[in-house]
Amino acid sequence: MPDWPEGSGPFHTGQHQMLNFLREGDLDGRLYMVGGRRTGAITNPVSDEKLDLYEVNLDSSGIPDACPLARVRSKRMHEWSWGGSTYTGSFSAGSSTYVTPSGELAVYISKHDANGDRIFAGQYRTGSFVRANSPTLRPTAVLGGPYAVDEGSSVTLTGQGRPPITKAFVQLFYDSDVGLEGSAEASLWFPIEFDTRDADNFDSLDWLGIPASDINEQASSWRWFAPPGCTISANDYSRITSGSGDEYPGPDTVQLRGTGRFEEALDLGHLPVYRPAGAPYPVSPVPAGVTPTIKDYNDDVGGVTFYEVYRDENGALVRDHRGCESYYAKHFTIGWDLDANGSFESDGDSVGFSAATIDGPKTATVQARAKHPTDTSLVGTGATVSLPVQVRNVPPQIGSASVRDSLGHDLDGGATPTIVGLPVTVAAMFTDPGVADTQSASIDWGDGSPLDTSFATFSDAYGGATGQLKDSHVYPIPGTRVITVTITDDDGGSTVRQFTVTVLSLVDAIKGVADTLTQLIQSATSTSVASALRAARDELIGNQGGTPPTNGATDKLDAHDPSAAITKLRAAISELLIAESRGAGDLSAMKDLLGLVAEGIASSTYEKAQAAIPSPSPGQAKTLATIAALITTGHDQLTAKQYLSACDSFRAATDKALRL
Repeated sequence: MPDWPEGSGPFHTGQHQMLNFLREGDLDGRLYMVGGRRTGAITNPVSDEKLDLYEVNLDSSGIPDACPLARVRSKRMHEWSWGGSTYTGSFSAGSSTYVTPSGELAVYISKHDANGDRIFAGQYRTGSFVRANSPTLRPTAVLGGPYAVDEGSSVTLTGQGRPPITKAFVQLFYDSDVGLEGSAEASLWFPIEFDTRDADNFDSLDWLGIPASDINEQASSWRWFAPPGCTISANDYSRITSGSGDEYPGPDTVQLRGTGRFEEALDLGHLPVYRPAGAPYPVSPVPAGVTPTIKDYNDDVGGVTFYEVYRDENGALVRDHRGCESYYAKHFTIGWDLDANGSFESDGDSVGFSAATIDGPKTATVQARAKHPTDTSLVGTGATVSLPVQVRNVPPQIGSASVRDSLGHDLDGGATPTIVGLPVTVAAMFTDPGVADTQSASIDWGDGSPLDTSFATFSDAYGGATGQLKDSHVYPIPGTRVITVTITDDDGGSTVRQFTVTVLSLVDAIKGVADTLTQLIQSATSTSVASALRAARDELIGNQGGTPPTNGATDKLDAHDPSAAITKLRAAISELLIAESRGAGDLSAMKDLLGLVAEGIASSTYEKAQAAIPSPSPGQAKTLATIAALITTGHDQLTAKQYLSACDSFRAATDKALRL
């Protein structure tokens, strides 16, 4: 490349002795190379050190182009030489590069002259401490976490706002133009920072052990930064170097007003200032629309403080610390954008995050940024930081759920049995904390039948509603059954509720009632009650003086005479009614069960008639409809506790079915 430095002479001067590669941004960013070199022989005490920045030209596949390097910038670092023993560090030899997390490029030097003992390490940053738009000039947010919350619930997010990493500063330059490209770069750049304001007596720059002509009242240009509300005082001493006396601060003191931007005065001999009403000293920079006064401030900077120094009307020295120190001492807080819509609607060190309307599982993103409590400028608000919140899916919650027979008896647990051939109804109500979730359901009836997913009634819990499920099933075979109800949301979360029911055959149901009657007869204290109970039992299982009976309801079922069996059941219920009238107590449970057995007999006979006539004639179809209506009427009567009428309806339906 045409501007690549080439050495000449016995020491090959001018060539790079240090080369470092670095990426901009991240590993996929643009590739650069930094080179350090000297412009003259190492024995020349006034030869310069240079830093050269090159961009590496790569094609799309990452291969260097024919002209691999393009010079971006060169920077003269110092006109003195370690070869002349005037300093002991060298950018051109013992140096390295570093890119800070905020994107600032720093070049480091280390000790080079073995005989020197003044400079062990140094750092150079281009132009200033940081670039003008560096995020380090703004407050930073330190957030808690990690956070996770169940959908439908809430969690408290916490964070701390911290002051900017790079605070107010002043850079004093011996020469004009603040070291800008093409200027006569100063041999002395002297920075004073807010964070190190108390490290030494920077309000009096003649203490440093360097000749007074180098720093005290010798600055010709400056660069400075302060946020709004933070004022830096460039103090004049007016021949008083101790920082005290009637003439401190001197009449040429200037206040540097915080603007939140980098401010530069390239020539302090021609410094524009203005004096606000009531201000003790002139102020820089001059706001737009204000006519400036030109002040010759060259050779007048005797000290720098981050508070205002002036004398009150009585001549007493005042140090007003309400400027920069007050600005940075305030409590930086956090602004929260909980829905990531760009509007930071909440402020504080903590905030509640609600997942009431979020469908988990999902990673919700909360935006947060640190804030100065009063500074609304760009540097008063930090960069936006994303805070992930894991929203966990929560399965649906089953509230009330039941399994009942057609008369409304609770069958769960098996204490109250149901009858084969009669419907068992499961009903459930459910909710879901995830209001955006939809749900589906299934019922495993526990008898090997296909999984039930089509229901008489179903509605989901979307939008915060209460979901409902209701369906019925008929067990054809007796036994103990475990019913499993499962509610599943659209994210796969599910909740299960199980019921255990006892299913009895018609005969076993009758025998169960007979066994209960036997116990009641044995404990009865009234002979009239015992007599009615005994009569009811005889109608169920028969009684022929010790010989196998043939006159009970069970006997009629065994003889395939369903109509006679219902007649016997009606007679047994009638005797139970008599027993109740004589003081036996409430016998409704037995009456209900016997009535259901009668309904089961009628229903079974009806189903057999239907199966025997797959293609009924119009007359047969009419008769089948009549039978169904009679069974429905009988069930309604049974529900109304009209037991005898119900049995009459069931027997009439059975008789018609037998005659088909």
